[in-house]
Amino acid sequence: MANVGTITFPRPGDGPYELRFPTYETLSFALDTPLAAAGSVIDEGSFTIEQSLKSGESALRDISLDVTDMTIEADQISFAIAFTNNGSQGYDLLVGPSGSDARLLDAEGVQYEPTDVSATLAEGIAPAGGWLPKQANTGTLTFERPAALNELRLTFPSYDALTIRLDERGLASAEVTSATGGAPQPTPTLDAEELALNELRSFIEAQSAALASGDREA
Repeated sequence: MANVGTITFPRPGDGPYELRFPTYETLSFALDTPLAAAGSVIDEGSFTIEQSLKSGESALRDISLDVTDMTIEADQISFAIAFTNNGSQGYDLLVGPSGSDARLLDAEGVQYEPTDVSATLAEGIAPAGGWLPKQANTGTLTFERPAALNELRLTFPSYDALTIRLDERGLASAEVTSATGGAPQPTPTLDAEELALNELRSFIEAQSAALASGDREA
């Protein structure tokens, strides 16, 4: 048989604590620090992102994934993006990913697939006929509005991820990370042949520009 009851004390300050009772051993304990409640997040709005993600695939080294804007609505969230050829030559992909391969993760790790993908990205990330130099293939990715909206991560195969944090005022931050939230992948190092080719291209472009402007001493 146990004699059960309750002993109540004024709320103390920060622990650790000791509970003492005559002739009994002292009980030492600490209280877990409660997790801070997630702050409220803005209901709706449009936000400028302007972040460029690079790919770790050699075939996509010159093709950046540029996220320009994000729009949050009552039931969905959409991203305006572009796959841009940053090279000085035209380029095409015979086989490759499409906009449907994008994923959005919320603060609790729940993964969302696109509910709508622009026609320009539905079949692939390259424009019809391939990219011209510096050409961007633009489109929009739309997802169901995540439940845990305070932190989002937009991912795409082989590319860096975009980690977005929101608060009651709107966009708190947007940064390029890895797919797990760590540091993005390092920039690939060009070999000697590629460096020489880039220098030759730069020289030819400079000469062409000089001739076009009438500068024959260049």
